[in-house]
Amino acid sequence: MRMMAMALLALIMSGPAQAQDAPAVDEASPSTETTAEQAVAPSPSVGVPEAIRGHIAEVRFTGLRRVEEAAMLAAVGMRAGELVSMGKVQRDLIAVYETGFIEDVNVDVSPAPGEPVHGQPQVVVTFDLQEKPAIRDTLISGNKKIDEEGLREVIFIDAFAVLNQADINDSISAMRDLYLEKGFYLVDIEPIIHEVDEDVVEVEFKIKENKKVRVQRINIVGNDKVPDRKLKKFMQTKEAGIMPWLSSRGVFNEAMLEADTALLQQVFMEHGFVDVKVEPATTYLSKDKRFVYATIHVTEGVKYKLGKITIDGDFDESKGLTEEAVRRILEGTSAADIRLRYERAKRKAARGSDEENPPAAPGWDRRRSDPFNLDANKPVQSGDDYKLSTLQMVRQQISDMYGEEGYAFANVNPIPTTHPEDAVVDLNFNISKGERMWIGQIDITGNDPTFDKVIR
Repeated sequence: MRMMAMALLALIMSGPAQAQDAPAVDEASPSTETTAEQAVAPSPSVGVPEAIRGHIAEVRFTGLRRVEEAAMLAAVGMRAGELVSMGKVQRDLIAVYETGFIEDVNVDVSPAPGEPVHGQPQVVVTFDLQEKPAIRDTLISGNKKIDEEGLREVIFIDAFAVLNQADINDSISAMRDLYLEKGFYLVDIEPIIHEVDEDVVEVEFKIKENKKVRVQRINIVGNDKVPDRKLKKFMQTKEAGIMPWLSSRGVFNEAMLEADTALLQQVFMEHGFVDVKVEPATTYLSKDKRFVYATIHVTEGVKYKLGKITIDGDFDESKGLTEEAVRRILEGTSAADIRLRYERAKRKAARGSDEENPPAAPGWDRRRSDPFNLDANKPVQSGDDYKLSTLQMVRQQISDMYGEEGYAFANVNPIPTTHPEDAVVDLNFNISKGERMWIGQIDITGNDPTFDKVIR
């Protein structure tokens, strides 16, 4: 394409513009055999012929039928009022081709009526364009595992749009993604252009699905303390087994395998391996291209127990969000129970006070005995094994307690500090309450036969 652009430049220099008794180009001027690299970056030593010198009075486009002139004007850089040059013409030729809508283009630089500007004549730059044909329809053939309706939903080509290779490539990529989700990693989609009329075509996507690729074996390397069977049961990716054709088990899905590596990280942390590193899976395709062998490398590190547990951040005693209340949650008390105790303390304070909203009496959030073991959650305490699920549960309980008081976006971050030499991890629960949120407008939709006021 860029070689074509340089060829067109040569035509400019020998075409109608040079027929106006312009000086000839010296021997240093580029020839039609200019390389693609020279077309992109013309040599500064090349002089600009008089035939294409002057102030641009107007930039015109001819030959457009379906493409908007504004789209072409946005692609080119030359504008009225500036000087024309061979470099600018070359740049805009390439830009016009790169829009993907144009089959061929000729550029004409002609004198324009009017007085010279700063000693330079005025010229009109005309791009004579031949559009690519319009697409009458898109056809799909060879598809058996995905119906045509599902494939058409991801095609980026509209009826009677200008033929554009970028749109065809995007459509092929989207259709291939659908096949990848179903395990057809060897699908081949070939675009075929059928001429219907002089400037009308049909685009056929010819699909060869081939067979599904299945997972023959999953190797996990480096897991000394947590056995394969405990890890694989959490993975969505499964091994195909002896007779994979009898079921859908073991279909290879790259995105699912990536998600599994992140999931394995959490499984190891659930077993106390805070420093674990799970590398992205490496896959190998068998010679017959039917099976995949996946290998996941793991560095377990040290298995940790909980050490010192601290709390800091934002508290609001006026709303019952005290450090002691948070500590009760760490000990296993549920957020709902903490809130119930706070509301009881508030009611008790209101009965013995003339204030409108008296604070709860100090000590309402102290630890209390629980002979019936009614606390809903597992406590987090020093000496216990590090378990990710317990920390996530406690984190959610603290967030719920803050959320009940309007801090809907409170951020609770348990920050670990590891001591590998002692196999101990210290935890600091840092709380950022954020802004208190209020309910604004409540919209109700879909209640066609029922009035809003009834639902409210």
